[in-house]
Amino acid sequence: MISSRHNGESVVKLAGIYAGKALEIIMRIFSIILLILVTAVFVVSPSELLESLTSGSVKAWIWMIIILSYYFISTIVPIDKVIGKIYPIFGIILIAMAVAVISGIIIQQDQYPMIELIGNFKDFSNGNGGLPWWPFMMTTVACGAVSGFHATQSPMVAKCIQNEKEGRQVFYAAMAAEGVIALIWAAAAMAFFKVDTREGWNALNAIGGNSNSVNQICKGVLGKNRNSFSYCRCSNMSYY
Repeated sequence: MISSRHNGESVVKLAGIYAGKALEIIMRIFSIILLILVTAVFVVSPSELLESLTSGSVKAWIWMIIILSYYFISTIVPIDKVIGKIYPIFGIILIAMAVAVISGIIIQQDQYPMIELIGNFKDFSNGNGGLPWWPFMMTTVACGAVSGFHATQSPMVAKCIQNEKEGRQVFYAAMAAEGVIALIWAAAAMAFFKVDTREGWNALNAIGGNSNSVNQICKGVLGKNRNSFSYCRCSNMSYY
């Protein structure tokens, strides 16, 4: 909202306006590092998933070039030329996927029972490659709240609203909706991989990466081979 009152200025610029030049420099360095990390994740993970979906016929490095090209083009051209046309489609797909997956989980409760966290949730991180509970758990839960990607998007969206009253619908409502979608996927992952057991936790970790886990959940719950995960868990965990 502050950005909308300053013609869509970036978080870095706003820091300089309200906290001084020194903090602006610090924020600029921090933003560069953060954006490099975010871009790396948002390029590598989808590229690997797309490579698997194309059975390796299109290598991950080719997908990386395509995705980076899209990032570059969508950044330098006006918002309404690329982002404004593509993002609504992505939004519809995101919502449709979430509704379909949670519906599949609920309908197939006998196969994917919902897990009760209280008194049943255990920490298997020590037996899972020694991954520490901190900061992985807190970072995962708070991702939507502290996401650098979302912070960089705010000024971009602030340039698009015509009135501050639209901020409640554009920013707050979208944030709340995304929180619901995040909870749906968290519940789906817990039910699908049965993460209250060490076997389920290890299966989730073995897949490696959010994109791969999303792919497996969609294929398992909604796809033609939706019983394949249970079969693999029982017959040979090394399959994953």
